[in-house]
Amino acid sequence: MRPLVILTSATVIILSLLIFATSALSNASAPLTPVQKFLAEQCDPHPCWRDIRPGTTSLAQAEQILHTLPVAQPDTYRVCWEKDPASCWNLTITTSTFQAPDDPIGRMTFQPPLGTFRLGDAVSKFGDPISSIMCYINTPTNGDIGPEIQRPLMIGYVSFKGGVKVVAYNPDDPLSRRMDLNMSVYWLYLQPSYDIYAPPWYGFAVQKKLGCNGG
Repeated sequence: MRPLVILTSATVIILSLLIFATSALSNASAPLTPVQKFLAEQCDPHPCWRDIRPGTTSLAQAEQILHTLPVAQPDTYRVCWEKDPASCWNLTITTSTFQAPDDPIGRMTFQPPLGTFRLGDAVSKFGDPISSIMCYINTPTNGDIGPEIQRPLMIGYVSFKGGVKVVAYNPDDPLSRRMDLNMSVYWLYLQPSYDIYAPPWYGFAVQKKLGCNGG
């Protein structure tokens, strides 16, 4: 009986190892999603994407790096990692002056497809936030979020080290005052500095005090 028990235990262990190895191999060979590819293209130190650094890289240099991307409108590009157009992100580049070629870019604004990029994705790459603010928005033209998103809703403005900032909302519970990893990111900004006047980060919890009421 004892040899049978040992054999059975060994078989279970071997089968478990095979299942684990198969799962690991499957995960390793799975293609990266557009979100994973975007995060992999971040460069150090932040803010930096594809060697474009807001505050340092000139507009002319940035345009040269991005010259192969489709242009949706002046200074707005379409960043695509897959053939499906629905997976493309919008990218807008702005300067702090009049878009002179030699001026350094002031900000890169990314807009992912709705519901594809979560606050948790940003945290996984950029670490814990350093500041945040939650605002109540009722008017379609307010709140840094397009009118296609229902109102009223709560909007979270969350900043990370390295001049990274996101504007996020909760599509499942629009009026929730809780900062949540599953909040959908509407905009992601890369800029030379963060918002020094924003309140400190209070964690993934209900925000007892609103930072603003946008009406």
